[in-house]
Amino acid sequence: MENSIQLSGPSRIRQLLGNILDNDEDIDIARISRELGISSALFRGLLKSDVEFSSLSYKSLRSLALLLSMPLGLLYRELGLLEQDDFFEDKRDLEVIINELYEQMRHDDEFSAIAPTYQDWIKTPVATRVALVACYEKACGKLSRSSLIMALSDKDKEETR
Repeated sequence: MENSIQLSGPSRIRQLLGNILDNDEDIDIARISRELGISSALFRGLLKSDVEFSSLSYKSLRSLALLLSMPLGLLYRELGLLEQDDFFEDKRDLEVIINELYEQMRHDDEFSAIAPTYQDWIKTPVATRVALVACYEKACGKLSRSSLIMALSDKDKEETR
């Protein structure tokens, strides 16, 4: 009889990774490690709970989310990097959020010099705008709990459906 206990958090992620390793003969520890951009020893440490998932880089976590077919925001929540309260409640559109952040950047003493003009901003593709305001938030130290990340997580969730 199969184990019916529902795991949560990092244990659930470890279980999902174990299932992938057990069920797909083409995938092994070395291949997953390469996909995540980490060493096989580090990956084994993650599986054995010797290493915390929080030690992985954003790029590795993003690759892990893709491997697990899981929205990045959900992965962050499962790993305890974000809590449900970190997800904003209002249903503002992504474009509204990035435009608000652009306005903050334009009025910031340190960043106003690199902010594009409004005419250039509205012509810029959304993906580029997201990258620019994410860089601004990261430079300001706001990125870890920003509404932009939550909006992108929600967008990832919609794309995965």
